[in-house]
Amino acid sequence: MRISLEFECAPEGGPGEIAIFEEYLAAGFRGIVPSLVSEVSSFLGFCPSQRTPSSWKTLMSIQVLGELCGLNTGVHKVLYSYYFAPLTIMPGFYHLQSRDGAPLVEEPSRGTWGSYPFGDNWTSRYVLMKIQEPFHYPTFWRIVDVSRPVSFLGEAVAKKMLAIPRRFRGVYFLMSKAVLHHSRLWGNIARLLVSVLYDEYQQAGARRRRPFYAPPPRLTRVTPPAARTRPLPTAIGDSPLMGVRQRLLTELFLLRNRARDMAAQRDLLIWQVRALARWELVKEWLEGRT
Repeated sequence: MRISLEFECAPEGGPGEIAIFEEYLAAGFRGIVPSLVSEVSSFLGFCPSQRTPSSWKTLMSIQVLGELCGLNTGVHKVLYSYYFAPLTIMPGFYHLQSRDGAPLVEEPSRGTWGSYPFGDNWTSRYVLMKIQEPFHYPTFWRIVDVSRPVSFLGEAVAKKMLAIPRRFRGVYFLMSKAVLHHSRLWGNIARLLVSVLYDEYQQAGARRRRPFYAPPPRLTRVTPPAARTRPLPTAIGDSPLMGVRQRLLTELFLLRNRARDMAAQRDLLIWQVRALARWELVKEWLEGRT
């Protein structure tokens, strides 16, 4: 990946390059164009960067659901339940919409969620990525006719996916780290059942919602009036909260060091990308002088 130069824009990358928006990364993209995104792009004939981030997330969720349940997902299964519509407010982009209100994966109902949910300048935050050959979709942006009829070739598999319980078809669940670590999107093969991964996802959510520290019951009981006036202990051996305090301080230091390491890695990556872009400019200038 590299940052764009001053004279470049998202529709005009170098040869064999496509724009990867920041919201694609937030949706779960990890450097390899998902096979379902690639297949749909090749079938309809437009660049993968012309999809909204929520369309990427929906297609990746369908691919992960098919892997977990042993179903062969493809473009015909998608076009049986969805269709692409151009965004009038942002020319050049296409949004995936469900047919007859029966989506293969359940998305949160938030009005126009997915078509324009990231603010006014999300299209300006992107990098250019070199894609591996062979690829069968165009890397340049183009206006295509997406008014294709429903494809009944994927009706059987689509109905099997719709028969899966709704709790297993949630986009938040399918795009969670607990599931993506067991999917081909992140370079692994799904070996666990979808119900097992759902239990892990629920447990991880419960751990995130758990308060940072909950006092034990013996500390929350109502004390008698005589004990309320007793001064707080100061010695280490007499304080029942000293162990809890020490543990909290240790966790705080660990979290602070981890945050510093992540910030240092981010700054290093940004510096490397900028240095590479500057070197490319210098090399072009030297070649022109020669």
